[in-house]
Amino acid sequence: EVYQDDETLVKQAEQLNQLARAKITYDFEDRTEVVDPEMIRSWLALDEENNYYLDEAKVKEYVHQLAVKYDTYGSERDFRTADGRNIKVKGGDYGFVLYEEEEVKALTANINAGETVTREPQYLYRGYNREENDIGDTYVEVDLTHQRMCFYLNGQLLVDTPVVTGTPAKKHATPTGVYG
Repeated sequence: EVYQDDETLVKQAEQLNQLARAKITYDFEDRTEVVDPEMIRSWLALDEENNYYLDEAKVKEYVHQLAVKYDTYGSERDFRTADGRNIKVKGGDYGFVLYEEEEVKALTANINAGETVTREPQYLYRGYNREENDIGDTYVEVDLTHQRMCFYLNGQLLVDTPVVTGTPAKKHATPTGVYG
């Protein structure tokens, strides 16, 4: 029989209470993700000495799923052109990439400390705008088909001019994509 003053039971209750205090809110500007006590409970395991610990594989999987959902580096984006067309733009060196290894460490530390925090995840690569439309409203659009360049500042079209881009036949094509 186990009583309320059982040493193992008291120790486990203290461990669970410490971990259950944690609530980590990831801030993605226009979106959030919350790691709450219920989620944390599903990541707990018991060792041979009846101590609760975070299963690192489950924390890693959660952080990886955040990366799958929020990484934008080189991803395909929906884009509305200056002339009103909706196109898809893929490639380039612009966007966000979660630093998964460091984020696992930071999240684990937040949980083990029983912290309630709102924070941005750690990144390997950062874009300029963390909202779902990570291009934002200040950018240059180069239309390779129509040979036009438009410059937007804070959503306002300031420049719309003809341009001459690279020559694919001479292996000097202008690359497509979103660049930072």
